[in-house]
Amino acid sequence: MTNAEAALNALMDVDATFPDLIITETNEILGAEIDFCQSVRANPKMRNTNLPILIFADPKKADALHKSEQICGVSFVSQRINREALRKRLVECLEERTPDN
Repeated sequence: MTNAEAALNALMDVDATFPDLIITETNEILGAEIDFCQSVRANPKMRNTNLPILIFADPKKADALHKSEQICGVSFVSQRINREALRKRLVECLEERTPDN
């Protein structure tokens, strides 16, 4: 089981309480995070398939980040956290979400 699978299982174990936003971090390759995001989007238990997902990632992986953004519809923030950039991304994520229920 990957960390992404374990995270998704933990998310699904929560009794009828679903988050408004998922925040995760990666120091490794983005494959696990992409798998996690796709699993969240595809899981029928998730009431909101537009759930915002924010990933903190190494800015050196900019090309992979932009590709992943298109694949998964997620937002990325540099691990070198800039308070204003983080606030802006959080606001964007929450404003863009459209609940399915």
